[in-house]
Amino acid sequence: KSCLRNQLTSKISVEDIQYIMKSHFNETKFDPLGHGNEHDRKTYRAISLLRTANSHILQMRDANQNGAAGVQWVGFGIPAFCPHVPFFTNATDTDKSYSEFPKKMDLSSAYWLYEALAMVVESHYAEFIEDDLAYQKDLNEWARRKIAEVDQAAAGMSGEDLTTYLTEQNHAIAKHYNDTTRDFLFKLITMGTNLSKLTFKMDPNL
Repeated sequence: KSCLRNQLTSKISVEDIQYIMKSHFNETKFDPLGHGNEHDRKTYRAISLLRTANSHILQMRDANQNGAAGVQWVGFGIPAFCPHVPFFTNATDTDKSYSEFPKKMDLSSAYWLYEALAMVVESHYAEFIEDDLAYQKDLNEWARRKIAEVDQAAAGMSGEDLTTYLTEQNHAIAKHYNDTTRDFLFKLITMGTNLSKLTFKMDPNL
């Protein structure tokens, strides 16, 4: 009972919300990516869908104790396969990779980067999903450390100095996520070349 009471009274974490946002009835017969029959897999509309162009989690901490209290976690691409990226709301600029939307595919754009990642992961779901979940977990852990680091530095700042600092940190966060995701995407593409059916194994004796 005490364990259940602790669960019921604990605060809702960002990861809890992410879990819901990324849901596609995982590991049930209603999972569109699962092994249920055609009817069951299409019975209910999952939260995490291709049409989910973006999702957001708004986190507000104690503003009386923390000048960097507001954090907006922004997610592009299918939520199940892509991370939510934390940005401090007390800022005056948005990273170019998020503020600009090229009409043609460009991996310097966060939108296109995460759309590409989602497509590649889903195309080989069984082979890629574990690597993808580990990639998202690693980024979440990095984000927690980064936010704690920024909180500590921001404690002694206020006004324009604080806003300038948080804006700079947002750019650094975007760069880290973009660079990490591009590296991961290239890794998956390389792995995917070994999964192609258009291959021919040469006889080593020839």
